[in-house]
Amino acid sequence: MRNSLLPTLAVLVLLALVVLIPEPETVDAPLDALPAAETAGEDVAEALLELSPLELYRPPDWARQQGGRDAVKRSLDRLSWGPHAALLASRDQLEAHQGSLVDEILARLTALGDSDPILVSKLIATIRDEDAADPRVLEELNRRCLSPSGLVTKAALRKLARVPYPEALGGALARRHDAEEPIRELARAVLAEAVRRGDPEARAYLLQDLRERPSTPNQIDIAALGDAPYDAETMDVLQLVLERAPITERFATLGALVRHGDERAIAQLEEIIAGADHMQRFNALFVVAMAGRPIAQDSWRDIVRRGLQQETSFLMSVLTRSIQLGDADAPLAFELLEDIANNPGHSSQVTALDVLYRLGDPWALERTRDELQREQGGFLNQTVDRIMRGPRAQAIELADVAEQRFADAELGKVEQVILLNMLAQLKPQSAVEPVIAPLMAGEPLSRENVLPALVALGEVGLERLSTEVGDDRGAGLYVLAASHVRAPSALPVLERIATDPERATALRRYAIDGIVRLSGGEREGALRRIAEASPRSAVSDRVMLLFWNYL
Repeated sequence: MRNSLLPTLAVLVLLALVVLIPEPETVDAPLDALPAAETAGEDVAEALLELSPLELYRPPDWARQQGGRDAVKRSLDRLSWGPHAALLASRDQLEAHQGSLVDEILARLTALGDSDPILVSKLIATIRDEDAADPRVLEELNRRCLSPSGLVTKAALRKLARVPYPEALGGALARRHDAEEPIRELARAVLAEAVRRGDPEARAYLLQDLRERPSTPNQIDIAALGDAPYDAETMDVLQLVLERAPITERFATLGALVRHGDERAIAQLEEIIAGADHMQRFNALFVVAMAGRPIAQDSWRDIVRRGLQQETSFLMSVLTRSIQLGDADAPLAFELLEDIANNPGHSSQVTALDVLYRLGDPWALERTRDELQREQGGFLNQTVDRIMRGPRAQAIELADVAEQRFADAELGKVEQVILLNMLAQLKPQSAVEPVIAPLMAGEPLSRENVLPALVALGEVGLERLSTEVGDDRGAGLYVLAASHVRAPSALPVLERIATDPERATALRRYAIDGIVRLSGGEREGALRRIAEASPRSAVSDRVMLLFWNYL
């Protein structure tokens, strides 16, 4: 009889779990319900549909019963039932209340004990670094490092890695030889950060580990010693590892020694770089580039002459460092970079020109200015990419050149789009009309080219579009731009669109969604007013879901 009840009980348990799981709501509009497609345009409607979907779960009754006006409790409660997007929203909300969360978080952690590892790890993540100075928090984090749950242990270790106090080492030291590699490596990373800060206890533990196991060192430990303050004991241990470790770890150890200016390590790497073994040479150049110390100057010309892209890319990092340090070989470094940049057959020509431009080299700046005035298609796009990755002051200076070329009536369409995207980022006041006027006139919205320019206009574009929201196309473009830009200044216009009964329902829905996408502002009040304007409707129901999931 008892055995016959087991299947029935199993079904009942599953049904109970289904009832307890918060009910998700699908937010993707079907393709036949494009928002105001007839008047806003299918191009705008489809771009709205491509916005990242909002995850909406109905809050459980216990959460609603605790009330929705206490933002701290609401956000902490949401960690236990909301999806990933709600977790991120909770963290954003809790940022505004930092300094007053410790007692509440510790109370919840105590109440949970070792149950619900997922919720425990989420709560640990909400503790800010500054609050970890509280002895109660340090004690809790170190205790959680010993949790039987790997998820909780890793959450505690990640938090302890950013705590600059000796007391933070307890949990990491307990797990640095853990059987599980992810936990072991994370504990080592915590120890390494303490060593970099100059913590003597952490350094002593790390040196002891390396002294006991010089033939099987950990690269995290070696890198930490390379960044740590110099002392004779550290150098002796690194030399011991260099003698006994496998080849990969030996290269890492040479890099650590070079960062401390060890002459023997420098000589060894220079010998390898001057040698004939390509893989050894490649590894040595990588180590030197990561160490950030310009050495092996006698081999620089040979590396450039060979023209092997992988070798040259590491060499250019070394050359850049030489210039930044202003050392005696900086003129040679400039000369070699210019040789590469002037050689169309060299595999690293474009990269060398990019490096020189970022360094403010006058020749590279003039070369870039000339390209901006005459290049076309992909070559112009390559030039603009270089400008946008370089110093902001140089980019703004060259924006005037781009604006002059953009005014050329014979400029091709591809070149117009490239320059317009550049201007939208650097001189939005000059780009706002060329971007928005054609869109309002019915020119299709290209999601590959025009949409990035519209978003790059930022608040300048939103201000211009706010004069067009009487038109469905203008309103759709405004909602789209605001959802990407996320500026709080967009809130009043989004609220006006959301409460306009003459608008298509789908467009109003996207305006409501746009409000919670904003990075701040008085969103709660706006959502309450929208709900009051449409009581007991699909609009008010959606507002409730947005409120509970994102505010």
